Amino acid sequence: FSQIISNLNRVSFNRIVERYKSDKHSKGINSWTQFVSMLFCHFAKAISLHEISNGLRSATGNLNHLGVTLAPSKSSLSYINQHRDWHLFQGYYFALLEQFSKTATFKRIKFKNIFMLDATVISLVVADRAYIDFKMLYLWQKQNTDFVIRLKKNIKYISKTEFDLPTGKDQHILMDESIIMETPKSYNEYPKRLRRVVVWDDINKKTIELITNQMSWTAATIAELYKQRW
Repeated sequence: FSQIISNLNRVSFNRIVERYKSDKHSKGINSWTQFVSMLFCHFAKAISLHEISNGLRSATGNLNHLGVTLAPSKSSLSYINQHRDWHLFQGYYFALLEQFSKTATFKRIKFKNIFMLDATVISLVVADRAYIDFKMLYLWQKQNTDFVIRLKKNIKYISKTEFDLPTGKDQHILMDESIIMETPKSYNEYPKRLRRVVVWDDINKKTIELITNQMSWTAATIAELYKQRW
């Protein structure tokens, strides 16, 4: 966490703080401490202000490496999260984007909305095999929601059309085909064709089978979306 924080431009942050005067009524928590606290929330997957406060307090001497002098209390975090102007953090996001864009190459995939499935259903759903529920998938299909899900080993299907594999690139794509469900129950729940993409995972030395209702994207894009879930 300290190494991540060390890559963030503090001078740029302080400029934006000055622009928004966000430390004028800090109530003991300056803007940087709040920023570090909420980053800690995400990286530690904290689910409450209590966890954030206790987690940072347990770091004790290491807080100096984060630019924080004292771990904020739960009540102070609650107050400052409600009252500090959020435009400060929006401004810093764009400043960081500009900073890192000059020093790193990003692989960008542009879509209208992409969400990694937790408990929310939206325009594109990327999920693990535990979420396979054909009634639910067909409902998403009718709602024009695209999904990419890992296929369970015990799901039976019938291959219908095998698509050409890319030549000279994307050699990790082993299979790209359309399928229909084989068992009456699964077919009744999802009577349309699905797309099955088989990918070689070179890190773990195994194949990964994915199903999707998206028929126009490349197989490599389907595979990349699932990879980004992790």
